[in-house]
Amino acid sequence: MLGRPPRPAPAALLGVEQEFSLRMSGEPMDFSRLIHDLPVQGRRLDPGDPNAYRLAWGGSLTSDGREAEVATPPVPRRAGFTAALDGLSRRGRDELEGLLDTLPAPVVTDGYSTHVSVAMPAELNERVCRLYASTFAPALMLLMDRAESPGLIVRPRPGRAELCGEFVAGRHLRAVSAFAAGSARACAAALTGLRTSPRRLPPRLRVAVAPATIRYGWFVDRRAFGPDLYDGGRETILRRRRGGTIAAQDQLELAWEAAREALGDDVDPSDLEAADALVAGTLALPVEGGRDDGRDEPGAPDTAEDIPFRELITVRDRPSFAVRPAVATWDFTVFEVDATDRPRTGYVSVPRDVMPEFVRGLDGGRFDPVIAAYLAEPPAGRLLAQQSQTGAPGLYDRIGVAADLLPVEHQPGAGAAAASGAIRAGKHHGNGNGQQQQQPGPKEPRRWGRFSPRAVIAAGVAAAVLAGGVVVAVAAGGGKSKPAAVPTTPTGTEVSPAPSLSHSPAPGTSPSPSPSPSPSPSPSPTVPQTLPNAAPFGPFKVTIKVLSSDKINSLPPGTKFTETWTFTPGCDMGPCGGKLVRKGDDLNSGTGQVTYQGNGHYQGKDFRRLDCIQQPSGTTIPKVGNDHISFSFHVVKGKVVDGVWQATRIVGTMKADVTPTAKGRAEGCPDAFANESVTGILGAGA
Repeated sequence: MLGRPPRPAPAALLGVEQEFSLRMSGEPMDFSRLIHDLPVQGRRLDPGDPNAYRLAWGGSLTSDGREAEVATPPVPRRAGFTAALDGLSRRGRDELEGLLDTLPAPVVTDGYSTHVSVAMPAELNERVCRLYASTFAPALMLLMDRAESPGLIVRPRPGRAELCGEFVAGRHLRAVSAFAAGSARACAAALTGLRTSPRRLPPRLRVAVAPATIRYGWFVDRRAFGPDLYDGGRETILRRRRGGTIAAQDQLELAWEAAREALGDDVDPSDLEAADALVAGTLALPVEGGRDDGRDEPGAPDTAEDIPFRELITVRDRPSFAVRPAVATWDFTVFEVDATDRPRTGYVSVPRDVMPEFVRGLDGGRFDPVIAAYLAEPPAGRLLAQQSQTGAPGLYDRIGVAADLLPVEHQPGAGAAAASGAIRAGKHHGNGNGQQQQQPGPKEPRRWGRFSPRAVIAAGVAAAVLAGGVVVAVAAGGGKSKPAAVPTTPTGTEVSPAPSLSHSPAPGTSPSPSPSPSPSPSPSPTVPQTLPNAAPFGPFKVTIKVLSSDKINSLPPGTKFTETWTFTPGCDMGPCGGKLVRKGDDLNSGTGQVTYQGNGHYQGKDFRRLDCIQQPSGTTIPKVGNDHISFSFHVVKGKVVDGVWQATRIVGTMKADVTPTAKGRAEGCPDAFANESVTGILGAGA
């Protein structure tokens, strides 16, 4: 039904990230310490950025260091694309400022930086970025940067070229978007040598670039072409690569002429107007004092209807299963599908370019027979565990480590082919404006303590026994019980091929273990006995399995520990929110408020303070970590217990995102996260 989508052509898609610095009562604010306390109506789905929320309009909200960041979804390059990017960026800023309005004092948002990403095939990306630095970079710098700006960053990212400069909005953002699309496309055409593509470029210049920090790429300083580009502006004399000079205004005009030609006929004249005005001088460049934040202009269109990330966070109820997003990146989304009449869960991986077709087919019932038949089969061990699997639609029984589904990036200073420089794509916090500097690290690495010393020993011994002598190390904290640990998944695990959405497996059922129920509240025979109405009173014995973590003790994927969960509902009958008490050795144990999401799904949040531990000395810096805990679960099995229809089995996820306090950050304590799966059985000795 859904085939493998083609790769995007050069500059076929564009996206914008905008960062904002925040001030309250004149004092700067750290958004990373604030974001999880705001009433964000979104879901945290990005395996590469534990702070990111996907929002209903299709974009995302996260923190990049101390700054707030709003990102648009990828927008196709076609008529009206610059207005669409402008409109989406405004939508994101409006949502951010609406959230900040809930704080007790007014917060001022100042535009900090803008990153424009342009789709680019992997085999061209690095060469395009290198060529860009010596041809189009000074023109883009004049279109984006202010007199006090440091310069431009050009980065080859997985599937896209990223151009990072000063904050621009309104007409300036539209001009930069058009120029970025056309100039990147012109570079790609020049490198491929296709006769059917325009291959005109502006003159090549002598340029001195420096390796970028934080992420792999190149920093183009304001003096990289000889004289200070921002001091001289349009009159700056630039050095040509093969001798001679050219005025910056002439280079700007030739660069825009080439970019304009490369855009071709698939854009609207309105997409070109802002850049035409900036190049001609009828609209002032930022270095000339020209700035706008887009608020004084007529509203731009929000977005086209077929941009695939709108309403991504919606839970969809089908006749025999429920669908909710489990993992989301700009390249693919993984949906969790839960049978409503049996304890069976599956996962659907959907690439970006077939997302609109998938959502339309899902809402129209087109895929109901396929997914229902798949859920009727017993699990066959189909594992979604590799990035290569996400390029085509597929059905799976479970997900491995979500971070392993991300494409590989290269560290700063590593060559493009250097395997030692490869890391998974994700959020690497920097200051975002080109002034990124590597900070000197502490003398000893720091981690966050989350378990008691006794629990560490117990987990280590259990792991040693189960793994044949390979000890799983977890480190310090506080508590009493002894969680178990299991060995990590062996390397080289065979990944079964996933059936496509046209696959129709033979019907079947999957047996489930019998729970050990505990006494429950007074009978409520009027509640319909369906899974969504099965109240999760507990107590549940909850097994928590680490899927991925960084700098929280030394927890490897596969480590397990247990908690006891007890739910007190806020209503007398039927499903609703309430209070969840979680008890165990994990310092994340505590009491959190839970909201009911519908169809047997629940979400909640909690907060703790963690100690920062220096290694290997074990020196503790107490209570300097803000541990924001979020959890979600849904009912997969129910039963009448003492006359009450209630849940006997729940499954879900839990996330811990740790940000240091000001004292902790001064001590070198890191940002950290843990992603975990949750399985709870009623009673079971709890």
